[in-house]
Amino acid sequence: MPEQIFFAVNFDVSTKEEWNQRRHAFGAPERPSPSWFSRMGIDDQSPHGGAVQHWWHLRVESPILALVDDVITRIKNEALPAMRALMEKPLG
Repeated sequence: MPEQIFFAVNFDVSTKEEWNQRRHAFGAPERPSPSWFSRMGIDDQSPHGGAVQHWWHLRVESPILALVDDVITRIKNEALPAMRALMEKPLG
C-alpha cells in the first residue's frame, strides 16, 4: 500500500459539440470521465483555452485538514472563476 500519493483536480469547459469533436478525433468517451482527462494532459484543453492545475501531496501520516482547506480554497478562488470566465468567453 502506498504511503503517499500526488493528485490534481482537473476541469474542462466545452460545449456538447466540442466534446463530440473530441470523441471523433481522439476517441474520447461518450461522457467526460476523470480517467480520460488524465490521459489528455493539461495542454489539451478546450478551444475556450485556459487551465488551472495544482498538484497536491498526500501522505498517510500527515494531518489532512490543511490539505483539504487548500484544495477547497483553490477550487473556489482559482478553478471556479476560471471556469466562469471561460463560459463567458466567445468562441472564435
